[in-house]
Amino acid sequence: MKIKDRLSKGFIAGLTAGTVMDIIDHLSYFIMNESTFRSVDWVAVLAYGHKVDNLSELVSTQIIHLFFSAFLGMIFIYATPNFPDKNYLLKGWIWAILVWFLSVVFMVTFRTPGIMVLKLEILAYHFILASIFGFVLAVVVHWFNNTLLGGEQE
Repeated sequence: MKIKDRLSKGFIAGLTAGTVMDIIDHLSYFIMNESTFRSVDWVAVLAYGHKVDNLSELVSTQIIHLFFSAFLGMIFIYATPNFPDKNYLLKGWIWAILVWFLSVVFMVTFRTPGIMVLKLEILAYHFILASIFGFVLAVVVHWFNNTLLGGEQE
């Protein structure tokens, strides 16, 4: 099966990048106790006005976050129509950091309840997660474009 349309490639790339990012985020939270504010907590604050409190909120915010990640992948693939082999990691990283920065600006500007004060540690942690998302997104798009699964090769 060859995936020819860019929408599907972007959706799969974004979903993959979001999944990798969330696995690292959850491992950091549940095993290493490094994070106090996960990516799903950002979504929960927007959806419920507070951090995740129970399993149903965790599941619902996780699904929302993965679909948002897939949506970001679709935008990325359309924003880079001629995705070259050159500097693809840099392009993915810049895209992810731009989205991260705009998210923080949105939260602070509109005084989102539950995120009135963002500590440097939380911002740095999510900067790293956004960087991981951008790198994985770029790698998956690059892989799609250079394999028989989705590229131009025959």
